[in-house]
Amino acid sequence: MFRIIFALQFLLLLCGIIFTDERTVPTSISLIISFSFVVFAVILSRLNKDVYSKTMAVASAVYLLGNIVLAGILPLGFMIGMAIYFVAQALNILTFIRTSKELNKSVFNKGFLVGIIGYFVIMIAVWWIFFEPASNLKPITFIALFYGLWLSVMAASALSLFFNDKRYVFTAVGSAIFVASDFIAGIADIAGRNVPYKVNIVWITYVIAIGGIIYSKNLLRNPVTK
Repeated sequence: MFRIIFALQFLLLLCGIIFTDERTVPTSISLIISFSFVVFAVILSRLNKDVYSKTMAVASAVYLLGNIVLAGILPLGFMIGMAIYFVAQALNILTFIRTSKELNKSVFNKGFLVGIIGYFVIMIAVWWIFFEPASNLKPITFIALFYGLWLSVMAASALSLFFNDKRYVFTAVGSAIFVASDFIAGIADIAGRNVPYKVNIVWITYVIAIGGIIYSKNLLRNPVTK
């Protein structure tokens, strides 16, 4: 059922892009999709009653709030929107850690080690290339790095959870795509780089990422089998 829901959410996004001549995702469509993720995350929390689903229901609501702020509907500014996303990533990390604990396994496994090293190296290298910190000493440049490293911890925690239970493959994949999505947004909105169709790319990757994280094992044909 949730695979169909996920497909319909993605189809709605594509329709929003097509009907605006591929210029950008309408704010109304992006917020409808964000709200729908909250609704179905809450439904999942009621159906599954596990730590993962319950915490992700809260995280999805925080993401929605962040999107409302970043869309300018709540005029709190870009930095507040970024801070809200920081909290959402913290909830993701908490979800992955608590789920591993529920499985009686440690989050500090081989997957976490590989992830934290790999994501950190990639994040720092790409940040150095695109943000040019040697010539750009603005505080926002280093805030972007801090957020990127925090995002890397989230993705590494997701990879750790996958190593603990292969049913969370979409959690790991979605988290990796989330890193790419937020980085594209960062090099455009913070570093000031020209990224053609930036909004479309960010929202397409965001929907794939957040859907993979929220629905996770519910996207599998048999979510019971480990």
